[in-house]
Amino acid sequence: MNRLLLSLLLITSVVALPACAQKGSTARVDIPQSVAAPRTIETELAALSRLEREIQLLAPVIKEAEEAALAGRLQFDYDALRLDLDRIRLGIREYRAGELTQPRSIEPMTGDYRR
Repeated sequence: MNRLLLSLLLITSVVALPACAQKGSTARVDIPQSVAAPRTIETELAALSRLEREIQLLAPVIKEAEEAALAGRLQFDYDALRLDLDRIRLGIREYRAGELTQPRSIEPMTGDYRR
């Protein structure tokens, strides 16, 4: 279950790879320059803004899963998941605001959501 949730966190959209770009293929996929987005700070900040919103949209899904959870010996720690997602969103927000000019200590993410 941890792998599934990690996948949900890291993937903000579903992208189907062409057969030549799948694992084990030696074929090369070239994206024409006219199709590829120019690499600018604005495009990066826009993508990070979308990522922050996508993470925020996970809140109702997490609540739904929590409400549907069965009581058992092993339970998922939804509070730890929410805390980790909040840390990720805060990091994105600070980067976008330019507040990361100085090194700082950070708390490690939980990553283990079993209770």
